[in-house]
Amino acid sequence: MSTVDALLRAERVLDYANVRQLARALTADDFSPLLTAALTRASIALDLPIQKLAPAVPQHAVSFSRFYRAVHNGVGPNALPLLDTLSPRWKLAGRLYYAFYLGDLSSIEPVLRCAPPPHDPYIALNCLALYVHTAQYSEALLLARRLLRTISGNDLLTADRIISFYVTALAAVGRLNNALKTLDQHIQHFGLSPELALHKARLFVLRDGPRHALAYLSAIEQSHPRFREAFTLDKANLLIALGEHRKAEGELRQTLARRSLDFNSLSQAGLLALRLKSFDLVADVLVRAQAVGKGRHSYLRYLVFSAELARLQGLHFSAINHLAAALRFQPFDHEALDTALLACPSTKAPLRCFGCLLHWRVALTPFDPETIRLLEQYYYKVGNPARAAQLQRLLHCLTGTNGSPSPKCPPRKALHEKILRLRPVPPCDAPSGCLYLRPSFAAGERAHTAPSKKEGSQ
Repeated sequence: MSTVDALLRAERVLDYANVRQLARALTADDFSPLLTAALTRASIALDLPIQKLAPAVPQHAVSFSRFYRAVHNGVGPNALPLLDTLSPRWKLAGRLYYAFYLGDLSSIEPVLRCAPPPHDPYIALNCLALYVHTAQYSEALLLARRLLRTISGNDLLTADRIISFYVTALAAVGRLNNALKTLDQHIQHFGLSPELALHKARLFVLRDGPRHALAYLSAIEQSHPRFREAFTLDKANLLIALGEHRKAEGELRQTLARRSLDFNSLSQAGLLALRLKSFDLVADVLVRAQAVGKGRHSYLRYLVFSAELARLQGLHFSAINHLAAALRFQPFDHEALDTALLACPSTKAPLRCFGCLLHWRVALTPFDPETIRLLEQYYYKVGNPARAAQLQRLLHCLTGTNGSPSPKCPPRKALHEKILRLRPVPPCDAPSGCLYLRPSFAAGERAHTAPSKKEGSQ
């Protein structure tokens, strides 16, 4: 086995002592975007610059590592100029990592050109990620099967990513037993990693409930003590679901005691602290988040935190104002949309706000079954059962009886057009749709309380 393969395997299971030893044996020719990303993650965990970890690191890999670390810390836009000095291959890897990390999917598809299926394995893997993120599960399953037939046995990190996306797509279409069986086969063949263990726990939540998932993670901790740090956020989430708030808070405090938390982990910790109504922990997260990064992504997360905090304290209009700012700042942010969908029913105009946010949600993930369910719920609320029934038929068409799309489904393009026609009409004349998202709302403007006649009668 080559030094590179051995190092990637060691980083996969968080064996940083072995990573340090192997990194000293690397030559400048060994460096690729994949290896540099793995070494950067290790350098963050060990609190070392990459040059001390791997003395032979070339200058272009140092630039890529600085960019990777900046995105990890929530200040990616400030580091984008670092990519300009790199070759097209390294530049593409950096831009794709940046886009997926921020959820900026609109900028990815033109770069990748996923149809017809690409021959380049790296491009194909990113197309697979795009299909899963945009809930195009049929395409994801087909592409994942093709990639699994061609993957090298030594390329474990790529194999792990493919199997994760494949299993996510299987679970999303309701084939949970198949997903667990596939994941077990992969683990038996290639060994366990923290990411795969968490993936399996999340499947157990869907099939058997949070208690079973928590028992599984606790058992894995006994046999793999190095994995404990990687499990704390998921364990806190499961403990909250089981009503064990004191234990959940303990897991969160352990998470926040770590030095090397990326911005996404801080974001998740903050949202869990909000669910626990542990406002001192929320304050700690906000301080840490501001110290980690001051870029576009960190400001957006700050707005979402503030909105969720206001919602939990009963300050619903304040929550909507913060979310309005977040959605004007980045209209297709999943977290802001989902938090807004929680906040809106508590305001004086729930249906108008709910409808407008669904308008954006459909634009973002038209084929996501959860989007279709939310639309169905919305039309029942506005008194339009005919439209709700249409959406129920569409949902059956997308998921079928066993989780696979029905053979009677119309072609994807026609289906997309049909879903877009069924999305709520923005209930006011504001350019951004719902009146709540207009800047003037912050000055005290209020929307009407009933849905528009046009929408209720459709």
